[in-house]
Amino acid sequence: MLKQKKTLILLVAVLVVWGIIGFQIFSYLNPEEEELQEISIEEFSPIVKKQKETYQVKIHKRDPFLGKLLIKPKTVKRPIVKKDPIIFPSIQYNGIVESNKKKAFVLTVNGQQKVLNKGQTFNEVKLIRGTSKEVLLSYKGKRQTFKIKG
Repeated sequence: MLKQKKTLILLVAVLVVWGIIGFQIFSYLNPEEEELQEISIEEFSPIVKKQKETYQVKIHKRDPFLGKLLIKPKTVKRPIVKKDPIIFPSIQYNGIVESNKKKAFVLTVNGQQKVLNKGQTFNEVKLIRGTSKEVLLSYKGKRQTFKIKG
């Protein structure tokens, strides 16, 4: 009797599964027509977004534990002022005059001839040093060597 009950239950289960499969095939072959529903058109209104709060993190200049600076202080750079180039006046070295142990140098500056000793100044031209072949002159902080003419 137990064997007959199990067979009956399995037979009922197989009939249920085949019934479901048959119903799906039948509903696929004979679909029901659905009624179309009218869609109501509403006026579009965009969603207004709320503006988010913004946060800024402050940068600490010093390390709180070590006490050292984290950010190097900015140095202010001064603008470079270009100086006009220094142009020497027309200078000619004419020679040397020696007497005893003193030396005097003959120079022509802007057409004016002058005898200068070491360290003397004439028309902003200062005699720094000299030999019988050349002299070193300074004019407005700039130095230049002039050789004897002739």
